[in-house]
Amino acid sequence: MKIIQTTAYEAFDGTHFTTEEACREYEAEAWPKRFVGLTVQQVADALNRHDIELADAFERAGLSIRALRYKLGELRRGGRGKPDEALPAELPADDPDFREVDEAPQEAAAG
Repeated sequence: MKIIQTTAYEAFDGTHFTTEEACREYEAEAWPKRFVGLTVQQVADALNRHDIELADAFERAGLSIRALRYKLGELRRGGRGKPDEALPAELPADDPDFREVDEAPQEAAAG
């Protein structure tokens, strides 16, 4: 008989990986999934920095929104007082920070 012990890594959404590097890479790319199904208490915990990982995801989302607004010219000087233009229906496909949640990698390691 052999006893085999292995180390598995679990991402925030329950996806399993065999290496820490793969898990961290997945979490770095799939951060928008953190917002799915949040409760009011979880949002409050993030805003009060009791849940640091979720707070970091909110901060990253804010930075992505700001970057898109700069890219669209909404935050340039001289733009005050002018109505905001409508955002495009689709986010830029060539920019990895604006990838939609459904496009996040699904590289779960086989058990």
